[in-house]
This record gives sequence, structure tokens and C-alpha cells, in this order.
Amino acid sequence: MEFLSAFDDEAWNHLEDGWELREHSDRTEQLEQRKKEVAAIEAKWISKANDAKRESELMRLENSWPETYDRPRSWRGWWLNE
Repeated sequence: MEFLSAFDDEAWNHLEDGWELREHSDRTEQLEQRKKEVAAIEAKWISKANDAKRESELMRLENSWPETYDRPRSWRGWWLNE
């Protein structure tokens, strides 16, 4: 999961508005959900004989995760205002 950067995005009005605390909370929640999803796939396809299927399912899962700016958030990002 990539990090946001108001500095890299030149969102100067947001450098000190506290968005990082909200982003951290959202990231933590999403990372925990992703860990659960990965664990479920690994538990389902635990056998060595299922390595290819497990890897395929993990790839499908990872590809379903939204990009940095598209992840759901509890706050409105600066890139949506511009």
C-alpha cells in the first residue's frame, strides 16, 4: 500500500491540516482487512499441491485492491477538491 504525500503532490494547503492522522487510521484498518483476506486464501489453499491455485488467488486479490488515490477513506482527499 503506497503512502500519500501532500508535499509530493504539491498540495501546499494540506501540509499541516492533520490529514495524516485520519490517513493512518484508514490505512491501519485497510491493512488489517487485507491481512484477513490473505489469511483466508492461505488457509483455504494450504496444501503444497495447491501452490499454483493459492498464488493465483493471492494475485487476483492483490489486483483487486484499489490504487493509492482510489482507496476508501473516512476523509476527503485534496486530489478530489482540485
